[in-house]
Amino acid sequence: MKNDSYEINFYREKYNVSFPLFEDRNLEIHEKFGQPATPYFVVVALNGRGRNKVIHTLLGGFESPEIFYKTILEKSGLK
Repeated sequence: MKNDSYEINFYREKYNVSFPLFEDRNLEIHEKFGQPATPYFVVVALNGRGRNKVIHTLLGGFESPEIFYKTILEKSGLK
């Protein structure tokens, strides 16, 4: 499924998402990750020097928002 700006903004507003979401109109990101099914979550640590790193991926839904958040904090080194 190609995500356009309407879909991204609808999702962002409906679920009050405060983290970045990206359009993938040409499925370039989808293809780089091996064309996974959805939902598929990618967490990227941004270091500000162009050396960003994927620290977590998850295919399918997560157990709970709290556990997902805790996992991200641990893998990012923030907790």
